[in-house]
Amino acid sequence: MGDEVRNLGLGHRRKFVWSSSGHQFLFGRGDDEITENFDIEDNDNPWVSRLHPDDRERALRCLHDHWENDTPYEVEYSYRLPDGEYTWIRSLGQVVRAPDGRPLRMVGMNVDISGPKWAEAKREIEARLSAVLENAPVAIIWKDANGKYEYANSVWLKRTGLTSEQMRGKAAHDLFPHAVPLIETQDRKVVETGAAVQFEFEEEIDSHARWFIVTKFPVIDANGRVTSIVSMETGITDKKRAEQALESELSERKRMEEALRKSEAHLNEAQRIAHIGSWEYNERTKELTWSDEVYRISGVRKGEFKPTFENVLELIHPEDQSSMIEVRKRVLEGKSDESFVYRIVRPDGEIRHIRRVALVSARENGKVVRRSGTMQDITEQVTADTALRESEQELCAQFTTPPRSASR
Repeated sequence: MGDEVRNLGLGHRRKFVWSSSGHQFLFGRGDDEITENFDIEDNDNPWVSRLHPDDRERALRCLHDHWENDTPYEVEYSYRLPDGEYTWIRSLGQVVRAPDGRPLRMVGMNVDISGPKWAEAKREIEARLSAVLENAPVAIIWKDANGKYEYANSVWLKRTGLTSEQMRGKAAHDLFPHAVPLIETQDRKVVETGAAVQFEFEEEIDSHARWFIVTKFPVIDANGRVTSIVSMETGITDKKRAEQALESELSERKRMEEALRKSEAHLNEAQRIAHIGSWEYNERTKELTWSDEVYRISGVRKGEFKPTFENVLELIHPEDQSSMIEVRKRVLEGKSDESFVYRIVRPDGEIRHIRRVALVSARENGKVVRRSGTMQDITEQVTADTALRESEQELCAQFTTPPRSASR
């Protein structure tokens, strides 16, 4: 600790004349005694300008009040040395006055208190750091560069069931032999690369699996050397369980979608073989949905033809359109379900006979809001029935025609 005794002459303009052999050394200028003028009201004065901004007003006010009102002059302040570093100084002094009360001179002492101040600052920083570490909701561990435990907060100690004494100075293989490969590998990576790492691990606690995400990062000194390893462990068990539940749900959904896809494929194949298609119509959205077989029966391509009521009506044979409209009206009024045979004219001009069956799928407030049903191509059946009737008629005609008389 350096001391500097000063002897100051006070002028009528509040200017001070310094005279002290220790002044130079204490303020970073050397050992020679000097005489220096300065004005406490001049912010550009070297001594004033080098007071730390947080201390400048307080230090100057203390000096001014002592000079004007004889208040005690004892103040601590941080002062910037010529090399840019700050030092802490305790300044004590007393004004010597003339019989009429005029200030003549001021004597006092400046003391270098950097050591105690830095120690105090260090204790304050450590206290704040300890408060943060101990109240953090995550487990925090501090190791040296060799992987020896130096500190662990209460969260980590509670989770592991260890005490600070049991933990301090031990390595991973002393405390957690089952997890040595993972812990030591990650610690070594931090030391070798000087960079942070992050990973997840599972641990059994009270017969239950618990998941954690760990972030490890290095503490590096001024020479670029890793001196410590800090680990922060956050519990993610709930997140993991949610992810597993979601994965299971997605797997089940995928399985169900695959089953549905196969079922739809089987249904489409069955419809293709039987020439029966299915459809659904939403009266609210006016959306008509067709199965693949309905497109095939209608002779149109999926994606090229939009199945709306108006477009479908254009496919129906002109002689059957009015019947379709009348049946639909009765269904919407709730008077009957839809079941009738009609003809369609495909885009290529081919006429097909269709049996349409529909049921009301949903109602709201007594109104039909959704209908669904089937559409079957019965052209072959109609053709066969027509051929059969014609054959029966011909046969009938043969039996009912009188036989001709034989000529003699």
